[in-house]
Amino acid sequence: MVCIGTIGKCQQIDRDCSFNQQINSLSPFAETNSRYLLACCQSETFQTAAWAASARTTIAILNKGNWELLAVSLPPLAEQHRIVAKVDELMALCDQLEDSITASDATRRRLLDALLAEALAPATTEEREAA
Repeated sequence: MVCIGTIGKCQQIDRDCSFNQQINSLSPFAETNSRYLLACCQSETFQTAAWAASARTTIAILNKGNWELLAVSLPPLAEQHRIVAKVDELMALCDQLEDSITASDATRRRLLDALLAEALAPATTEEREAA
């Protein structure tokens, strides 16, 4: 998780790596679903706690000591899997809704373009004679 500037940007990694002092990580020591930990760190509750624990001078920073004090609930592994499955299900619904909104916006733009083109088109001879 990024801990300076825009605090809270999180990502899961799948290989060994090193971080500088501006990024902190969770390394599970027991059976833990890493996608569950990612969801926890991205949750509004955790993000709010991270921002509340940060110092705000010229730039917001969450130091290592305060980072280590942030709580992460760790339910049994089966419950972690259930939570991740539910998050995936809800995110799929969000993606569908976003796609639907995007399609609706595109349709609305095409309709507006067609209406404007019709309204701004020069009148035909028949329309001038009828007026």
